[in-house]
Amino acid sequence: MTWSMRAFGEEAVAQAAATVGTDIEQGRFTGGLVVVEALDELLGDDAEDELGRLFKMAREAGVCVLVDGAIDKFNYGVPRLALASRQAIVLQPDADELEQITGLAVGRIDRARFPPGRAFLWADAGVSLIQVATPTEIP
Repeated sequence: MTWSMRAFGEEAVAQAAATVGTDIEQGRFTGGLVVVEALDELLGDDAEDELGRLFKMAREAGVCVLVDGAIDKFNYGVPRLALASRQAIVLQPDADELEQITGLAVGRIDRARFPPGRAFLWADAGVSLIQVATPTEIP
């Protein structure tokens, strides 16, 4: 996969989010994937407002946004907007974390028994156990 845009740091992320949000809004973003890594580290800075706008534009246009961040930060504000699509892959959560994100009670979960890549897929108000491919060697 080739990345068409990358941004690191508050100012660059804010600018990239504004650009991609505008491209989505004006119909210039045709397919692809928007990835936001470490969302919880971008809260409270210049990027937060632009990311919120980007998440709204992406949801309205049906653009897939993949967000990485600490689960406990997804209860409010911009991170909550990332969950508005009501779809997520949650890697190795405990029951409380999964319920916090989905609003669904899933019962007891023993994370120690999860192999690498084991996750829950949350879609259409249901939760399924899945296996995500992982490299045999992480560089």
